[in-house]
Amino acid sequence: MLARDFAVHLKTKNIPSAINDRPGDAVAVFAFGYSQGGRFLRDFVYHGFNTGPDGHRVFDGMLITTAGSGRGSFEHRYALPGEAGNSVMSNLRAVDLYPFADVPTPDIDGTGHAGLLDRAVHDHTVPKIMYILSSSGYWARNASLLQTTTDGRQPVALGADSRLYYFAGVAHALRFPGQFTEKGREAAYPYNANVGLADGMNAQLENLRMWAVDNVAPPPTMAPVPGSTLIPATELKFPAIPGIRVPNDPPPLWRIRMGPDFASKGIITEPVRVGARYPLLVPAVDADGNELGGWRGAMSSVPLGTYTAWNWTSPQLARFGFISSLYGAFIPFAHTRAERLAAHDPRLSIEERYGDRAGFMKAAAASIDNAIAKRFLLPIQREDILAKMGRHWDDTMKFDWYLGKQGR
Repeated sequence: MLARDFAVHLKTKNIPSAINDRPGDAVAVFAFGYSQGGRFLRDFVYHGFNTGPDGHRVFDGMLITTAGSGRGSFEHRYALPGEAGNSVMSNLRAVDLYPFADVPTPDIDGTGHAGLLDRAVHDHTVPKIMYILSSSGYWARNASLLQTTTDGRQPVALGADSRLYYFAGVAHALRFPGQFTEKGREAAYPYNANVGLADGMNAQLENLRMWAVDNVAPPPTMAPVPGSTLIPATELKFPAIPGIRVPNDPPPLWRIRMGPDFASKGIITEPVRVGARYPLLVPAVDADGNELGGWRGAMSSVPLGTYTAWNWTSPQLARFGFISSLYGAFIPFAHTRAERLAAHDPRLSIEERYGDRAGFMKAAAASIDNAIAKRFLLPIQREDILAKMGRHWDDTMKFDWYLGKQGR
């Protein structure tokens, strides 16, 4: 309610204040949420809060980032807002609940016919929505349910005013090459350092502004396609990199029944009843193990290794199939062809791909210019991101962690 009323205050000026008294200040109001904040925004729209007290639309646009298809444990008795669903083994909490998709679909047991945007559609208060996904959205946040029926068998369209942008090869939480520990626990592989999503957010905000204010359409949805580049994890054709163990599935998600009073009174019956397991799909990969079907930022377009959304942490948890699906892994290419052959790594080496640093930087510059042309980066970012790519090369070439040598 506070989020709704604050946005209404900015727009309506019914009660003048120091933050709404300048003409033209609130032409449009946007909401941004990352992770839990994004799940909050999905819950906000689902429960009808984007309709203000006057019946008008509250937020004109939303950047819902890395939320996957989840909502959250917010609007009920004994809510646990910090719970994050199957990615952190809290998958029996009121976090990842039907409906997942924008438009009405049945639940996995055939009951219901609901969509996330039903109330906003009824009230004519649907905001312009940009769903921004990292790779962890599919491996840890059930994102495939945004795009498929709950049984995973049929594709489902987004809402008419929604776009989906999947940033391939980006993990949920950023770590840097050379960091081997996660909260004191050893990880099997170096952490994913891909910052493609962070680099792209400024352009997405500008695209949203132009869409909502100037009626300039944003770039089309860019996401893996169910049945083509969005597939069961068991069908991944991941390269046979020595020492790498690929997960069989994302963490599981089940339909849960929370008792007869949850829908009407927000009271959960403990323990909840577990129903059918939702099929979850993940992006297909290329011969390097890098993901297909989405937007590739500078690091993914000109890779120095394989960037995943998964890693392995505690051996005790690995035996249950639990993966570190929020930090991901960076599996560097061999530096030279000789090193690659000695390690039996099927991926081309850095030397074979780019020759030297100058060749890499030339490819990086072309990738950045392409992203600017397609409105996934702003022109003002060009030199900063190019310098960042140079540092990524330098760090990787100093980085002596290499699968053939480590034997993990």
